[in-house]
Amino acid sequence: MKKYVWGLLGVLMCCGGFYISTFPGDLVITVMGWRFHAPLWLGLIGILFISFVVFLIFLSVRFLFLLPSRISAHFATRRMKKGLTVLTQFMTGYYAQDHTNMVSKCGELECSFPSPVVGLWCRAMMIKKQPNPSKAELHSLYKTLKNTEGGKFLGLYGLIELADKDRDTIAFRKLLEEAFTACPSSEWAKYQLVTFYLEEGVWEKAKKYIDILDPRSSFEKERKSRAKAQLWLLKAHEEGRPSSEKKEFLMEAHEACPTYAPGAIAFAEELVDKGKRAKALSVLEEAWKSHPRREIGEAYLAQALGNDPVAAFEMARTLISWAPEDNTARFLVINAALRAQLWGEAEKYLKEVDSVHAEPSYYELYARWYEESCHDLEKARLWRKKGLENLDKSIGKK
Repeated sequence: MKKYVWGLLGVLMCCGGFYISTFPGDLVITVMGWRFHAPLWLGLIGILFISFVVFLIFLSVRFLFLLPSRISAHFATRRMKKGLTVLTQFMTGYYAQDHTNMVSKCGELECSFPSPVVGLWCRAMMIKKQPNPSKAELHSLYKTLKNTEGGKFLGLYGLIELADKDRDTIAFRKLLEEAFTACPSSEWAKYQLVTFYLEEGVWEKAKKYIDILDPRSSFEKERKSRAKAQLWLLKAHEEGRPSSEKKEFLMEAHEACPTYAPGAIAFAEELVDKGKRAKALSVLEEAWKSHPRREIGEAYLAQALGNDPVAAFEMARTLISWAPEDNTARFLVINAALRAQLWGEAEKYLKEVDSVHAEPSYYELYARWYEESCHDLEKARLWRKKGLENLDKSIGKK
């Protein structure tokens, strides 16, 4: 774009110069008694030449004036590039558990960047990776980080972790409030404060931080709704709460998040107590369809009329139709079939379960089926053994 502008400017100057050269006349300049005569076109060229020389002088002075800062910026950029290389090497050592490499790179990191924040944080990460990390050393590092420009929130984050591990609720609350003040837009700090005040039973404070949550995604919106539901549920179960208020709060919890399992179950139980079984089933069905969870399914099956095991089995089959890809419903169906002594149905649904990704309860259900239907204790023992082996493998992977 600049080339086109300069080209257009050059064409305009040439056209202007040609136009002026067609006019007769002289340009006379008098300086300190000296008089200079020149044709008009030549005089204009002289003025342009002098202006160009002045402009060059200005650029030269400006270049010399900015030269120190440019040299400084050049070396800072080189140091930054080197720092990024060292940081990459440190992270490689961190995840490769190469302690020697981490130690050698930590010192370089603290002087490779304009601020020591990155180096201090990496040193803390290195200490935490040790088998027996020194709490005193970590505390000192986090305090230094907190008092370093640009590192306040990271320092507070580390101190909050330490306070949480030490179960120091006073320091934990104080540091969380300080972290929120340092970074009011931090959703992490807000959720931590919500969780803390819910556990402590400080409802007003919890509500304050729930109200200022700013969810950006559907997951965050649901998370906020669940926090609201949890607040109302805890208030409902508060000791000495009148039954009228309890019902109102349970309804508020359900309205805030109909898919929140504990809230849906508690509200359904309240409705059953009031003789509204159909409404209770509707509440549990809505929660199940959104999030198929074992506790919701068990609460739903508990509403079988007359505690009839066959009726519970039929209800469990309905749960599968609402979540056909989920194994949770199948486990509930198998369990209900075993209670109703429907051995063929239990075996059918056991074979439908994906054994590769099955839960430990899958092996226990198969063992129960062999015990109760075939009275084959040896095969039951082998299935329980297989379940323990599978559990050990899954723990080993973690």
